[in-house]
Amino acid sequence: MEMMMNGSGHTKDSNNTMVVTHPEILSFENVQNVVAQSEGPGTKLISFAIQPYSDEKLGFLASHKQLKVKYVNSDSSEEKTKIYFVKAVPHEVPTQAEYVCETKIFIKEVLFFNYIVPELEKSYLGERWSPKCYLAHNEVIVLEDLGSTGFSMREKLFDEESINAALAALARMHAASIGAEARLGKPLNELFPEAFQETGFQEYGKQFMWYTAGVKVAVAVAEQLGLDPSLIPKTCQEVFEANKPSRSLQNVVSHADPWSNNFMFKNGKPPLCYVVDFQLVRYSPPGYDIAMLLYLTASQKLRETRGEAMVRHYYSVLCETLAMYNPPIEPPSFSSILKGMEEQKLGALVTAMIYLPTVLLDGALGAQVMNNPVTYAKYVYTDRRDVVLTNMKHDIMYDTRIKEVVTELHKFSQRLPTLPMPC
Repeated sequence: MEMMMNGSGHTKDSNNTMVVTHPEILSFENVQNVVAQSEGPGTKLISFAIQPYSDEKLGFLASHKQLKVKYVNSDSSEEKTKIYFVKAVPHEVPTQAEYVCETKIFIKEVLFFNYIVPELEKSYLGERWSPKCYLAHNEVIVLEDLGSTGFSMREKLFDEESINAALAALARMHAASIGAEARLGKPLNELFPEAFQETGFQEYGKQFMWYTAGVKVAVAVAEQLGLDPSLIPKTCQEVFEANKPSRSLQNVVSHADPWSNNFMFKNGKPPLCYVVDFQLVRYSPPGYDIAMLLYLTASQKLRETRGEAMVRHYYSVLCETLAMYNPPIEPPSFSSILKGMEEQKLGALVTAMIYLPTVLLDGALGAQVMNNPVTYAKYVYTDRRDVVLTNMKHDIMYDTRIKEVVTELHKFSQRLPTLPMPC
């Protein structure tokens, strides 16, 4: 059912029935500006419609919508249609919107697109690594719709080809960061400190409640496996230090949330990959994103057997992209990339333990839990053990991934004093 905006805060559907809408999401002027940026300054907007992007939960910190526009170009009277991807504060679930607003997660992405991306794009000559952004303002972001241009998500457990494509996208983003700082002569987190404020892990407020509920899951799964969970809570606390910028290694703009749904792929040999969703960006060593990606999207077997080869692929793309600058930019050494990865392994593992029980949920189940204010509040702030342990009984991949991470976390907890730590 297509809804046509009439400027009064209501719409009429195809049967001429009045339907209440939320005009504050996007105004006619907003959409006109989006279309002009996308299709040319003389483009005239005729109408637009906003609808949910999917029945499933694509992400957990925003409401995802589809913007469908009808327009004409200045040199033609032919009516055309185009689709855009919209992210908005999820006001339809008040408890979720409260979390997003209190933690400033949405504002962080707005700052990223308005201030960081323009600096990253200046003098950058490499392949694109993210979708185009046409509007980032207050509570709404309008992006190029990758789905309508041949991109799609892949299975939540990546194979080596998918991981290499994702690593290539991250390498291009990291190269753009290094290039921007070479031009500016100053660290990006000093120039734009608000854009890099921590929004994922904090030792207070709702983010700490989210983290604590995740630790409870780790302890419960360890007990199920017959492991001693007594050291797990203390080990998990290391994640707070791991998320800070390095004092000894080169830092870059880091995605910081590289789970499977935050990568879109276009088939080819090799496939092209774009990174999406920048609500948790950090300023960290390149090894941070690499370690996170491997723990969040790869099986333990793939990490152990092909990990070094995949990191070398990342490094080759990083070097190739930095070589395109004029003059070419010297890349960080491969040994520093590996050092950063080793220092970030524990933080990446803890993050995986906190994130995976949620991001690996079946999309329909995720929507069922997250779109109900009561179940959302319990799951996020108090106790998600029932949902996770029940789902482990019905989903083999989910069960395997959670047990792998908890088992490795237990091993790390047994030798915590000897592990390499960020410095």
